[in-house]
Amino acid sequence: MKFNKVNAWLMAVSLTATTVAVNGLPLYVDAVQPSVESTANEETVIIDILADELDGTEIKKEAFQNQFEFENIILQEGITVIGKNAFFNCVSLKSIVVPSTVNTIEQGAFQNCTSLEKIDLSKTAVTEISEETFRGCKNLKEVILPDGVITIQANAFQGCGALKSVNLFSLNDLKKIGSGAFANCISLNEVIIPESVTTIGGGAFANCISLESITIPGSVSEFGQAVLEGASNVTVKSVVNSYAYDYAMRKGLNFESISDEILVSDITVSNENITYNKENIKRITLKAGESMSLNIALAPANATNQTIIWEPDKEGVVAFAEDGTITGLKRGFVSVFVRADGGVNKADYIEINVRA
Repeated sequence: MKFNKVNAWLMAVSLTATTVAVNGLPLYVDAVQPSVESTANEETVIIDILADELDGTEIKKEAFQNQFEFENIILQEGITVIGKNAFFNCVSLKSIVVPSTVNTIEQGAFQNCTSLEKIDLSKTAVTEISEETFRGCKNLKEVILPDGVITIQANAFQGCGALKSVNLFSLNDLKKIGSGAFANCISLNEVIIPESVTTIGGGAFANCISLESITIPGSVSEFGQAVLEGASNVTVKSVVNSYAYDYAMRKGLNFESISDEILVSDITVSNENITYNKENIKRITLKAGESMSLNIALAPANATNQTIIWEPDKEGVVAFAEDGTITGLKRGFVSVFVRADGGVNKADYIEINVRA
């Protein structure tokens, strides 16, 4: 790669624009319009794109990696591909204008561009944000993705600690958010995932410690492990009995329904044979082969889903019927959560002792 440092004062006299054209595809770098007010101390950097950096309309992989001399780049129309690691570790790069002709940005293209503050891809034809594209861009505050994005691959924005805004909610074609895609984005405050998404990979939003709200549609049918690990103050907004709902219940996260369902707000189990142990836990004793009817009250009475789920810590000791009838099967002791399927963290707890 060839670099020419040209004094801006000389540019004002002898150049009309800071461009170098190769195959009709100019690349502007620190492209300031020269003027007579420019001082003799100002410098700009012009990159002469040689054949080694271009393959037709594609910027080759690693073409400008580890270059520290430029801060602002304008890629002109005609370039279609930004190759793998093309601008990797360009730690001085603050801004780059990407033209509408770009349809592919390959893996790690802007990885570790630690000074990059904003990226606007809205005019491009990009449909995939490749793995690690912006990984480690710790000062990236805003990302505008094109409407046609279908996939955000693994670790695409991992470690973008300053990232506060990304327009996922407007991406109606988005299907997949890959593993670790937004992990360690510690400034993200709110995320709205569109209804088109079906897959969220493991740890996709892990350690997003400022995340207060995430809306996850019921359309998500693949939900990885530890998606929100470390985001302990987040409220998960979804539909009851979705993958997101089950995850929130398991992790003890706040949940808010985004459907019109009337949720169970309380559940109580009662019976005249119930006693309490010293910890004030409900306990029932019955014989093997004996049945007993329990009274299960849900509030409010008009809850949309009134299905009761019995969750014993061991199987084969007691049989449970939908109407609240329990039957002792064999001698043993079992602890049971009686849960309302249409509730949020709503359950009663009983212990059942079956005698021979």
